[in-house]
Amino acid sequence: KSSKKFYGLWSKKSDKTKTKTVAVLKKVVHNVSFNNSDNSKWTEAKKGIPIRSGDGIKTGTRSLAVVSFLDGSVLLVRAESIVHIYGQVKAGSENKETHIESGIVGFKVKKQREDEKFTFTTPTGLASIRGTEGFFKVNLNETLLVVEEGLIEVRGLRGVKQSGSVGAGRTALILANGTVHIEKTNKKNIKLLNKVKKIRTVKYKIETDSGDYEIEILEKQK
Repeated sequence: KSSKKFYGLWSKKSDKTKTKTVAVLKKVVHNVSFNNSDNSKWTEAKKGIPIRSGDGIKTGTRSLAVVSFLDGSVLLVRAESIVHIYGQVKAGSENKETHIESGIVGFKVKKQREDEKFTFTTPTGLASIRGTEGFFKVNLNETLLVVEEGLIEVRGLRGVKQSGSVGAGRTALILANGTVHIEKTNKKNIKLLNKVKKIRTVKYKIETDSGDYEIEILEKQK
């Protein structure tokens, strides 16, 4: 069951600019659900829908959602993931935040202006980004962050609340007790990074008595 508990900069109640579009759902593959910030019910997501502060996206098995922010930054919400998008657009600047409740999310964040922020939060950690690429793998008890390019500042949100800097080719593991462990990215996570970045789908034609239709799903990854 999805929860809207939020650890970041804005909340549904305090965000006075939530009616403004902060991103767009650019691509939908297979089973993707959308949750409007004003409605607790999940509905079928459609390509091209505007995403406003507090809206959520949930993907099923062999599914994918691609989110594009107004500045061109992109999220790849991989299969079996839940995210909530938050943002404020004021005086030409845009502050953005993605809360990853669970799952795997790839990101390519454009270089942010001095008056803008792009942050990710998870159940265990927070990451501040100025412009970089990589991915998160998240569950309730730990956050794995792999950085391909750029520099990310991270800190734990519980316990000892350690912090650190994660550069290109490095990996951070943020645990539930607030500790942060940073090391060189190993071969296993490099392989996972390459999988996260790829979008390969297969299409099936389904024939029924009422007519034919086509479905598109993610290709099985080895």
